[in-house]
Amino acid sequence: MISVRNIKQNKNEKIILFILLFAISSSFVFFLIVPNYRDTGDLGYHINRILALSTELRHGVFPVRISSYWLEGNGYPSSIFYGDILLYIPAILVMLGMNVFKAYSVFILLINVITLIVTFFCMKGIFVDGYLSLLLALSYVVSPYRLSDVFFRHAVGEYCAMIFIPLVFFALYRIYTNNLDYVRSSVILAIGMTGIIKTHLLTFEMTVFSIALICILYFNQTVQYHTIKTYILSIIFTIGLSLDFVVPFLDYFINCDTNISENLNDGSLELYYGSVTPAEFCELFYGAAGISFSLGFLLTIALIITFILLLKKEFDSRLGRAFLFLIIILLLSSILFPWDYLSKHFIFFKVLSAIRLPYRFICIALIPATFLLGKCLIRIIELGNSRRILLIICFAIQMLAYGIYIYGYYTNNKSNDIGFDINSNDIGSGEEYLIYETNIHDLNDVHVADNCQVKLIEDKGLYKCYSIKVQKGSGYITIPVLNYRYYKLTSNNGEIIEIMNSDNNQISFTLPAHFDGEIVLEFCEPLFWKIADWIAVFTLIIIIYLIVFYRKNIDNCLGKRGK
Repeated sequence: MISVRNIKQNKNEKIILFILLFAISSSFVFFLIVPNYRDTGDLGYHINRILALSTELRHGVFPVRISSYWLEGNGYPSSIFYGDILLYIPAILVMLGMNVFKAYSVFILLINVITLIVTFFCMKGIFVDGYLSLLLALSYVVSPYRLSDVFFRHAVGEYCAMIFIPLVFFALYRIYTNNLDYVRSSVILAIGMTGIIKTHLLTFEMTVFSIALICILYFNQTVQYHTIKTYILSIIFTIGLSLDFVVPFLDYFINCDTNISENLNDGSLELYYGSVTPAEFCELFYGAAGISFSLGFLLTIALIITFILLLKKEFDSRLGRAFLFLIIILLLSSILFPWDYLSKHFIFFKVLSAIRLPYRFICIALIPATFLLGKCLIRIIELGNSRRILLIICFAIQMLAYGIYIYGYYTNNKSNDIGFDINSNDIGSGEEYLIYETNIHDLNDVHVADNCQVKLIEDKGLYKCYSIKVQKGSGYITIPVLNYRYYKLTSNNGEIIEIMNSDNNQISFTLPAHFDGEIVLEFCEPLFWKIADWIAVFTLIIIIYLIVFYRKNIDNCLGKRGK
């Protein structure tokens, strides 16, 4: 029977945890006061992604696939290749009138808070202890690598995906600790994987590799019926939830001749320069260049302590395999791993080399390192040390390290200047989603033959209406829109006009002599894209039902058995 005293203790603990969560979350407001608006990393590109979404939302387009904002109206399918489900938040703020840089800062604040809360509940699901879980969540969120991702590299896709990585590993923990609630485990895994797919495909690729590695390390449990059943169900849920993004992506990736597909085909990616040296792993605070590749002080210490405890056989082989998994992931991010050789000689590593920067694997390493930190602290407490004192010391160390990072950030960015101009031609390094052999510096405005007169009479983003008059002979016309798939050109009498490529891959077409009327250009999604959207919505409804009602049914069954 639960005593009144226990109830009060649980209530007090919840209040204290809420206050601590609020206090830590409030610390992120500092980065709103002293934002870094210099064009480091891909900040310019991601600011443009926000503006591109807000532009099409104003025109009533949802979901956004191609935006007319890019390349001074020529359009660019960034949203098809690069999931931006979370970027709708700042895009809506911009649409409501907020400055794009302020909207981006608010977005960062929300992402940090959400990451902290999600990680806290995942750790609490593993360790139960609320204060320990909060410490672990803090260690993950303010790790130097993640803070560098957010505030220096501006790796929006990667740090958004890091919201969902804890969910994936929490689901895997449930699966491999024989949790019989396989439906709930599969739902958690599916939500995590879908979130990663819709925020950063490169992180998804690394996550799939990591799951495969875990399956091998825990092979005896992987081949059990319960585990296989959970994986199959989670795959079904993940496919269903992500079809609205995956179907357009695969359609364009397979059928559009873009720079990214050409780069992958010719194997021109060199990964050595995106790897980390052993010395760089030891940069525990704000690096000299503003970026750190370190896990952080506590997580690094946990790695050393885990190794010592394994040598003393204080941990079992299951935890030893978790440690081995972490070491392999860190090896993959380092210069010690022969990426360039393997990617040139083995198709598997050629596909995996799409990550381009092997140090990205550090974002995967953070969660198993956080898990090992929790296990080390529990073991130290079991050896007779005071839980309260140990946690207070660890919190103090972590907040000190966080404070040092904030100080370094402030001293490097206190000028609070905007270090670059917004330019819709900034489509990211490598211009990956551009039609192959397109020169963005040579994109024409409307180009017409001498016997044609063209006037733009309506422009609503992806919908454009032109008034055209052709005199003697046929008229050849090029309009300033890149010729991606599914644009449709029709005359005012409903006749479909054939679209051709100009020399620079813009939309061109020919009209007959004496044509005098209007033509309409619009982007028309194919039916199978829309079907994919509805399947994703239907799957989401099923997931919500399972989260809300399935758990109640489980609890009711357990309650009846208890009686």
